[in-house]
Amino acid sequence: MRSLSSWMTIGFACASMLSCAPSPNHVEVTNDVSIIIVPELDALPFDPRGARLRSATDQLTALAGHPIAIQIDAAIASALRPEFEHELIAAIENTARDLAQWKKAEPLAFAESVRTFHRLECHYRATVTEPESSFDAKSGVLRIDLPSHPSSLVPRGAVGDALSQEDDAALDRDFGTKTPDTVSASERRAYYEYLVRTRPGYGSLYERRFRDKTRGLPPAEALASSPRADVIARVARLRELAQGDPDLLARSRRWLFEQLPFFASAYENSEADLDAVRAGSLFRVAESAYVRWLAATWPTASTEERVGAAKSIFKTRYPRAYPGFDRFASGLRLVGEVRARGNNPEDDELRALLNVDRGWLGFALSTEENLRKLAQTLDAHADAGLVESVFLALRGSFSRRDEREGRPDPYPRLLHLLDPSRKAWHAGINVLLDDRDRSLETEAQYIWKTYPAKRGVAVYLLAKDKKHLGPYYGDNYWREFPQSYGAAIDGPMLGAMLDDGRPAFELVPTLWLGLAPRFSRAAVLVPRIDSVLTDATVPDAAGTLRALSAIVDRLCKEGNASDLAALHTYLDKRIASHPREAPPFTILKRDTAPGGCRARTKVADDPESKR
Repeated sequence: MRSLSSWMTIGFACASMLSCAPSPNHVEVTNDVSIIIVPELDALPFDPRGARLRSATDQLTALAGHPIAIQIDAAIASALRPEFEHELIAAIENTARDLAQWKKAEPLAFAESVRTFHRLECHYRATVTEPESSFDAKSGVLRIDLPSHPSSLVPRGAVGDALSQEDDAALDRDFGTKTPDTVSASERRAYYEYLVRTRPGYGSLYERRFRDKTRGLPPAEALASSPRADVIARVARLRELAQGDPDLLARSRRWLFEQLPFFASAYENSEADLDAVRAGSLFRVAESAYVRWLAATWPTASTEERVGAAKSIFKTRYPRAYPGFDRFASGLRLVGEVRARGNNPEDDELRALLNVDRGWLGFALSTEENLRKLAQTLDAHADAGLVESVFLALRGSFSRRDEREGRPDPYPRLLHLLDPSRKAWHAGINVLLDDRDRSLETEAQYIWKTYPAKRGVAVYLLAKDKKHLGPYYGDNYWREFPQSYGAAIDGPMLGAMLDDGRPAFELVPTLWLGLAPRFSRAAVLVPRIDSVLTDATVPDAAGTLRALSAIVDRLCKEGNASDLAALHTYLDKRIASHPREAPPFTILKRDTAPGGCRARTKVADDPESKR
């Protein structure tokens, strides 16, 4: 047997089979790697003084913390002779690379593995077609069996696979029969790693031990005995026992939050099977432990943690999901926190929570009980912005396709449960008024019939809904309004409509023929002009001025001298107190004066004015 020891010193390298005179100077040995070829060859197939070889062995020794001997079958060395030095260096580099990756992925396992890893052996075995690697922690030998014409001495990943397989076997020996209650306090971190460790292509290694356990079982039985549920229950219990270990608490917290999709998937996709899962099963034990942890953690969780969790918690509509955890109240608090944080209805996190398909709002609409709770909550809520955000989300949640397929529109369902005397109902109406896609007539009819005291709101909705009609069709609609609805629009109704401000005021001329006779229009309109027209000289005043002009037209056609006179008196006073507003009011003042309607009639009858 020929043994070569490569000694890296200050200024020179020496191999054991070469003659080296002792140096009289002090020599600090920084590396010692033994490369052994069995049986010995007549000549070394590599240069022990090569710079790249020295660099590779330096790195390996530094990473391992001690020398690792390398033994190679002579048959393998002969087969690779033309490229042996290159393959030897690659073998050392691949070993170091695998160790570095193992250290990054499993730092605790790395420390134990590298402590016992002292020798790497490359053997020729005629019966293998692909390289096979294994590690014996007792002897400290990592063995790689190679075929007769190997492509490399140490394939990339071979060392890592051997160390991880031995680590798996060691963990199974140490913890396979233990539970969170039987491991010692000093073993808890290692036991946690044993429970949750994963590997690419394998998934959860603990669960993999039981991969055949549920194969072929009916879905309900497979869910009841889920290996994932077993792990979750164990980690939750381990966390209860490890309150004095901040590191373990932090890591197990992150891992438990990551398990929410497991339950969400079960609740969303296996409702029929869930009802058959018995109490005391692995799933039910894990569910109970998990919900207990979730309820205890939720109040102190960060907003980001809870927003992330919400994607799973509110995804399912299963009413018995997360038993004991108040999804409605927890989600409502989270919605309020997110909205208050940015006070922006376009906030991505808020929009996700108010998503009707997968967010908290969808869960709040999922049952009649939840819907009533939502209505009661909005009625009692002081945050008008939150109420508006809910209705804005609802406004865009119903499509023409939903309507065609017979799905109920959630907007009126919620609106009809609100108290019309409270702010939330009015917020819902205001959002509805801005909806360009939804017909307002149906809701107006409901309000007219159900809430007689709110008929002014119904009139406003109808006026907004019908404003697109031209003068001919619009006048016909409103002329028939008293017969269609059983009553004309009286003064209190008109006043209630005008309480909604300038947009409502500007619709008055369109619904004029629906007004009841024998009440003063001016008595309702004039007291509100100042509030809807604060400055007649600004561009925004144009719409209101046009509406006033159209109202004067209506009064002139009716010959309503008293209301015209009331308007004229108002204009006199307004111009007197605001002289700079005289120009925009000039024509209105002229036409509301006695005989002023003749000017409008003359313009209307003048053929030149119609060209």
